[in-house]
Parts: sequence; C-alpha cells; structure tokens
Amino acid sequence: MNLLILNARLITPERILTGYSLLIEKTKIKKIMPPGRSGGLKKKGYILLDVRGDYVAPGLIDIHIQGYKGHDVWEKRPYSPRDMSRKLLLSGTTSYLATTHYDEGVINNIIRSLPGQSREESEILGLHLEGPFINPRRLGMIPGRSIRKFSREFFYEHIAPVSKRIKLMTIAPELEGAAALIRELKRSGTFISMGHSRAGYQEAIDGFNLGISQVTHIFNAMEPLHHREPNAITAALLDPRIYVQVIADGIHLHPAVLNMILKLKGPDRIILITDAVKAAGFKKGVFFNDGLKVKLEHGAVRGPDGSLAGSSLTLLEAVKNMMKFTSVSLKDAFKMATFVPASSIRIQKKKGEISPGKDADLIILDHNLKLKKVVKSGEVFNVKKN
Repeated sequence: MNLLILNARLITPERILTGYSLLIEKTKIKKIMPPGRSGGLKKKGYILLDVRGDYVAPGLIDIHIQGYKGHDVWEKRPYSPRDMSRKLLLSGTTSYLATTHYDEGVINNIIRSLPGQSREESEILGLHLEGPFINPRRLGMIPGRSIRKFSREFFYEHIAPVSKRIKLMTIAPELEGAAALIRELKRSGTFISMGHSRAGYQEAIDGFNLGISQVTHIFNAMEPLHHREPNAITAALLDPRIYVQVIADGIHLHPAVLNMILKLKGPDRIILITDAVKAAGFKKGVFFNDGLKVKLEHGAVRGPDGSLAGSSLTLLEAVKNMMKFTSVSLKDAFKMATFVPASSIRIQKKKGEISPGKDADLIILDHNLKLKKVVKSGEVFNVKKN
C-alpha cells in the first residue's frame, strides 16, 4: 500500500511538526513534507488520508508486557501469543517483547509464534526473559519454580540454544556467577537488565560496568532506598549510562517518585513499560496469571496476598499518565514509549521514530490524545470508539 497522510501534527523526538504530510511506500516511511509541499503527489495514485490536524506518533514499543485483554504469553495453546498481538495492536502498541519468567514450554511457544506475523498484529520483536537467574527473596509474583542457580552447563543446555530470540534478560547481579552470566549474554547479543534483585550500590555498579544497561520496573521487586545504605536504585538513578523501566500507573510508583525519576534520569533514559497481564484492557474482574489467581480492582492487579501482580495499564495510558503526573512535555512522553525503548535494544534504525526509511508503524490521535487509527507496516486500521 502507498499512503499519503495529509495535514498532520507529527510527534518526533525533537519537536512537533504542524501541518506536515507523510508519504508511505509499502511498509516504510518514504518522505516527510512540510506544509504546501505534497500537492503534486495527490494525483499519483496514492491512497489519501487527511487527518485534519490530528497527531501522528510512532507506534508504541513495550519491552515488558505479559498479556492484554484476556490473553497472555502463558496460554498453552500453540501460537497463543498471536491472539494477544491482534488485540494489542488496536491499543496503539505496534511492537513488543513477549515477557515471561523461565518456562521452556512458554519460551518455545513464543519462538514458534515469531515467523509469519501479519500486519494485523502487534509485532513480537523477541523475548524479555525475567529470570531464571534472579534473587529468590525478590520474586514479586514470579513463581519460585522458575528460578535457577547459574551454571555454564545449565546456560549452554537451556539458554544458549534460544539466546538469539532473547532480546532482553533480567538478572540479579549480586548472585554467584553473575559476572560470567553477563559475559555469556553479551556474547550472544542479549541486552541485560537488573531486576528482582537485592543488589547493593557497588554490586550494581559492578554489573553496569560489565554490561548491564537497564533496570527492570525500577523500585519494584528491589530493596528500598536507605539514606545510609545506598543500593541498586541509587546506582541506577545516578548513572547516566543506565535506562530505567517505569510503570507509570500511579500505583506501582507514586507520582512524586515519577517526578524524582524524571528529574534524575531525564526523558532520554526512561523507558515506559506496562508490565501488563491479561487483565489489562478491562475495568475489573478475576483472572489467572499462569495459574495464579489475581483480582483487578480500582486499576490494580493483585494476587491472593494483596501484592501487585503486573498491571492493567496500556502503553498509551502510561504516556498520558506521565504528562498528568509530571512536567514532561508531549514529545518527551511519547519519546519514552517509542524512541527510547527502541534505542535500549538497538532497533532505533528501524523503529521508534517518524523518519524516512523506518517502518511505517504509526498511531493517529485526536487533540485529546484519544486513539483513532493505527498504521502497521503501512496498512491503516480503525480503532473502535468506546
């Protein structure tokens, strides 16, 4: 499909371009044109889409999500992640990392789902594996059965064969063998995040120096801050190299903490994520996360003991919440859900920005940031009104 989008407000990482037009050829962005420069193309057989001043942003990229709207990665049916992908696309998330704890059956089902993905689905970019090398005293809702002690034998037998599909792995750097694990993951091309950890300040710094590049849902499933005992949170907030994943639902992190993170890290090192489970997209209800009974009520997903068990957030809601809870600008809020996550796993040459040569994954929103249309690989999908 060749598409010409007219009269748009383009949201880019640097600025908002008003009155611009966007030319898409097949699955790629071909050209960005300032006001008054698209007239000659209207007669050349392109499908015209006049958005009449609506915002056009890059498709959102979620690098930490387990489920959405009744589906999740833990369903046992073959290719079940693709069911989730179809619904997720119409929330504005056009690509994501399928996130799971260590479970060979789940991992293999996700990998089998990667070939043959269609334009009607949010694209699975690979896996984000939380564990198995995490601290058993900071599991959160991750089942204890999924935890392993690091050994090279286990790594080469169970992780290395699928490592090319693992884009991101969450580990605890304080555990025995962590340095060797980081070296193995770097060798395989897997990006490394610190999380579900009780690491102290120096243990975190050592991990960063070895190759850890981000922190999984910062503040959650970590040791709390202490003014006499700086820890991994302190190290992550102060180190300009490190990205931090943020769940901006106002539940996992208080708005004041979101403001603190923004002031210390800036928008170029904050990755908005959802950590969503199959309850996301609903208002309330009882669901099962890989066998764990959870309840969605008042926006929070909680397990039987009252602990948080993922979120009901969408990534577009996270963008809006950052603007609601902090002083962040519109362009920077979108950057944290597009260009920054893409950069953190080095796919920014293909995704995360409205720029010639990049994938034509876009979302179209009205002046209130209500989602109207999704463009996936150049094909336009209407979003049903609620």
